[in-house]
Amino acid sequence: AEQDMCSLWHMSEPAVLSNLQLRFAADQPYTYVAHLLIAVNPLKPIPDPAEVSYEGAASSAALAALPPHQFAVAERAYRALLEQPAAGGGGRQDQSIVVSGESGAGKTESAKKLLRYITWRVASAAGGTTHDRRRSVGQTHAAAALNARILDSSPILESLGNAKTVRNHNSSRFGKFTKIDFDARAAPKRLRLVGASVETYLLERSRVTRQAEGERNYHIFYQLLAGASAAERQRWRLLPAASAPYVSGCVSVPTLDDAAGYAEFCEALGTFDAKAEEREALF
Repeated sequence: AEQDMCSLWHMSEPAVLSNLQLRFAADQPYTYVAHLLIAVNPLKPIPDPAEVSYEGAASSAALAALPPHQFAVAERAYRALLEQPAAGGGGRQDQSIVVSGESGAGKTESAKKLLRYITWRVASAAGGTTHDRRRSVGQTHAAAALNARILDSSPILESLGNAKTVRNHNSSRFGKFTKIDFDARAAPKRLRLVGASVETYLLERSRVTRQAEGERNYHIFYQLLAGASAAERQRWRLLPAASAPYVSGCVSVPTLDDAAGYAEFCEALGTFDAKAEEREALF
């Protein structure tokens, strides 16, 4: 099986599908079509390659020769941001990564892998020596806090905007545009992360009051019921799921740990320095 579809002898729909099937069977869910990355949902955890292998690629050709992955896409974008503009050509070119696909294709996970690599790459270029999703050695407290906030925006958005559908147990019921700002003047040949923002749109509001058979409301409601303490349940007057019509349909999902999701959601709120009264108002 070819890791780049452009290497196929005959570029046709049957050849493309056959190549994707062969790679999927070999636990290789990612395939290139030139600079595009096709991600086939493996439906199981697949270990990610080492980030340092993509960072250490000496050239674009060496990067393309590595196994296809979201890390390679993010690395190309990072390097493009470092390119000096041509004389008279204005400033550096902004970079965009579009993640698209049908429900259940793996867009949410792909986006998280891209964010994870970008934050790691910035920390590594700054002298980080350990792999940790929250902080690397050599980072300042402010840089580490910003990295953590970018990564921890994902569990917050997933809890409030994702739900189980017939086709996907963690389906995003909204669109989002994530913008990350860098400073290329901080040091030669590296970027400094200076800010980020997330714009959401087209939230499926009707799901709050009505779900199709076999589907659930938004994750946060079930996470509250599964993870809240007895005192919190009493204070917020939470009823058992069977007595709450908005969540009484499909309560539990084998692939989702709602109690762990609640703990992760609360931890992420802490990353954003949410005060106790703000959390109380939210719930």
